[in-house]
Amino acid sequence: MEPLDDLVRRAADGDAEAFAALFERFYEPLYRYFAARIPDRVEAEDMAAAVFVEVARGLPGFHSGGAAFIGWLFTVARHDLADAHRHHRRHRVDPVAEVPEPEAAPDVAEQVIGRLEAHRLRAALNRLTGDQRDVVLLKFAAGLSNEEVARALGKPVSAVKSLQHRALAALHRLLEEP
Repeated sequence: MEPLDDLVRRAADGDAEAFAALFERFYEPLYRYFAARIPDRVEAEDMAAAVFVEVARGLPGFHSGGAAFIGWLFTVARHDLADAHRHHRRHRVDPVAEVPEPEAAPDVAEQVIGRLEAHRLRAALNRLTGDQRDVVLLKFAAGLSNEEVARALGKPVSAVKSLQHRALAALHRLLEEP
């Protein structure tokens, strides 16, 4: 795997293969970040792809290394997520549940339990402070290191560790509630 600094430099210089490699490396973590906050899988996929559209526009002026790129990428994602939440609050639409394929329908009980657990986790995440929620999502949903989370949030690593500890303790308490 090519070093991130080289990929970012080449992509900023207009190398389409380098940009494709960045997309391949970071699309899944971005998708997981969005999917942890957005119940609609298709919308989470669209938002992850949209981040790369924004990054493609700004990349020619980007002259920092790989660690800064990760921070920038997830800062764009956080801003897009905040914009989407503001938009949804103003234009509330109840989503239609996805209908499973008849021949490949999984066990209905497992689906219901999975959706209930996902709903409980989303509800618990929504009760955390914004910083705690961001740390948990960037660390565990997107799979970033503490250093990468710190860069994305503009905080020291020690603050990220502290926020993570408090967030996990709060999640534990919230998920234990009846």
